[in-house]
Amino acid sequence: MTARTRPKAQPSGPKTNSSKPETTTPSLPLREYFALLSYHSALLVASLLFLPRSTKGARLLQRSSADRPEHPFLTPLTADPLRTMAWHVVGLAVCMTWWAQHLRTWWAGSKTRDDSPPSRQKRRRALADRLIETAATTLFGTIVLVPVIVAFGAPLDSHFGHTVFLALHLSLLLVWPVIHALGIPSPGSAILDRFRLSRLFCQFRAETPLERALVYPAVGTLVGAWIGAAPLPLDWDRPWQSYPLTVTVSSLLGYIVGGYASWAHSALEA
Repeated sequence: MTARTRPKAQPSGPKTNSSKPETTTPSLPLREYFALLSYHSALLVASLLFLPRSTKGARLLQRSSADRPEHPFLTPLTADPLRTMAWHVVGLAVCMTWWAQHLRTWWAGSKTRDDSPPSRQKRRRALADRLIETAATTLFGTIVLVPVIVAFGAPLDSHFGHTVFLALHLSLLLVWPVIHALGIPSPGSAILDRFRLSRLFCQFRAETPLERALVYPAVGTLVGAWIGAAPLPLDWDRPWQSYPLTVTVSSLLGYIVGGYASWAHSALEA
């Protein structure tokens, strides 16, 4: 008789999966994004058109082109551009802090929220650290932008305060939302996190709706600032040509248009 050969028993241990764990990409709620973007845009426009009117004091008069009067609505804004910029950046800082926190929440994704006191304290500490990091980076961006603006033709011997406020305005639009949402990658971060900023703002490769929500407004800000500088050297002698009002308005509009462009691109792909 021939002995039957039993089949070899398969190992009964748990199966090991050698593939890497899947990483979930944070998603952007497009309906909520559009609603908050519209509200955010209205606040930005109000910070420029209405907040500078809060100053009480002497009556503001048109400073140039008296033979061609401007609309009375514009006179409080064009009579003293430095005061207008000072009020505007205050409102802009508040608006960008609120908006950047929403971006940070969307980037964090739908993680399980622990409402225990230690977890709440940890989140508050992390938020405070991120705000300090964002403010420091924005101030550094302002310092970097001042000589850049001067190199593009801003007066060096006069209007220095105007240039500083313009640099702060641009830094709030360009730096604040990005750093508050993503943070500054540390040397110990993953390679994806370390090179994300280079991919987004050096190669301009925005691949997800959240990345577009950061890149498109920044590109719109730069394009708008470039376009807004065009009327400055023209000899029209209009009050609204006062430096740096045209650059401020145009860059702000470019930021808003970039935000809606990011929403439209993501909505078409959805």
